Amino acid sequence: QLVIKGFSVPLNLQNAILYTFGALLSVLIFLYKPTKEEEKGFFEGYGWLALGLIFFQALHGLAVSFVYKHADAIVKNFANSSVMAVLVVISAYFFGLEMNLHSALAVVIIIITTYIYMGIATAPPPPPAGTSGESKAAGEPAETRKALVDALSEDDEDSV
Repeated sequence: QLVIKGFSVPLNLQNAILYTFGALLSVLIFLYKPTKEEEKGFFEGYGWLALGLIFFQALHGLAVSFVYKHADAIVKNFANSSVMAVLVVISAYFFGLEMNLHSALAVVIIIITTYIYMGIATAPPPPPAGTSGESKAAGEPAETRKALVDALSEDDEDSV
C-alpha cells in the first residue's frame, strides 16, 4: 500500500512494471527447468476453467492495486469479506450448499459491519444553511475551538 500510494507514477504504469517483472521471472523459471524426454507445451493440461481462473486472478490483482491506490487496506478487507458473504449466499442458492447458523450469522455480521464502516448508516445530515461557524458537537464558535487547540498545542510544546 505504501509503495502504490507513495509514488506519483500512474497506477497503470506501476501495474505494467509489476506484471512485466512477474512475467520475466516466470519465463526464466520455465526456461531453466530441466527438460524431460517428452516435451510438453506451456499450457499443457490447462482447460478453459484454468485459463479463466488465470484471467480473473489477473483482473483481481488490478482491482486490488486500484483499491490500494484510492482507498486503503481496510477497504480491501471489507470488500473481500463482502465477496465471501455473497459467494456463500450464491453457493447456497445455486449449488445447494447447506447453510448452518454459523454461515448465516457470518453473512449478517459482514453485511452489518461493512454497512457501518462505509458510513452509510452513520452519515451525518448536511448542516443547515447559516450555521457554518458553529460547532455542532460543542455548541461553540469555531474561533473559540481554534484558540483552545492552539493553547493546548503551546502547552504540549512547553512540556517537551
